Amino acid sequence: MASKPSTPNRIIEAATALFWRSGYHAVSVDAICGAALVQKGSLYHAFGSKADLLTVVIQQIWERDRGEIEKIYLTDDPLLEKLRNHLEWFGISQRRLKARYGFVPGTFEIVIDTNIPEKAQEFMSAASHDAIGIMRDTINTLLAPRRLNAETVEWITTVIRQLVRGALIEARLGNSLTPLDALPESALALIGLAPPPIVGVNREVMFPIGLGAIETGLREMQRKERDTMGFD
Repeated sequence: MASKPSTPNRIIEAATALFWRSGYHAVSVDAICGAALVQKGSLYHAFGSKADLLTVVIQQIWERDRGEIEKIYLTDDPLLEKLRNHLEWFGISQRRLKARYGFVPGTFEIVIDTNIPEKAQEFMSAASHDAIGIMRDTINTLLAPRRLNAETVEWITTVIRQLVRGALIEARLGNSLTPLDALPESALALIGLAPPPIVGVNREVMFPIGLGAIETGLREMQRKERDTMGFD
């Protein structure tokens, strides 16, 4: 027989679902306690405040996500396959969360309100930085033969992250997992590591920001560097 979740865990679960659906400021302590079936005193005893509870929620979400992503990179798969699996993970994760909460939540950072408590914002920023770092290191290794400089790799990573973010926003707004279906192949095609996911589409037309544009941008940056340093 499964043991009953502890009071703090019930509060965290209730708060996670409510914050994810309605944001931080729209959710009251009363609403959280009502969903968790606890008294307000129990929440304040366990977490001190709603702000501190938000930080715990963000921390638990990121620790779970990071653990799942790290497992992808601990496999013996080729690095390109690991990146593809990382991109597929966004859809897999959203499918699991939809089954749990009844809606496609997107990522916590795109549904939480602005002006959240400073401690929670700092932790969310740190988690986002960690997530971007994992993807940046992978992209940097995969594109190493092209000898791209750090600025270009950073730009490519930002483009891919924005593509992921856009797909998650669309999935959330439409409460549909469909926008995430083509995400892995679209992201890889964008940087020239896979063909476009739409049969018969010219990659140069479908993805004008592909490697041709990246390499052109790289050459331009290298030219500016030479000009700055006075090289011919």
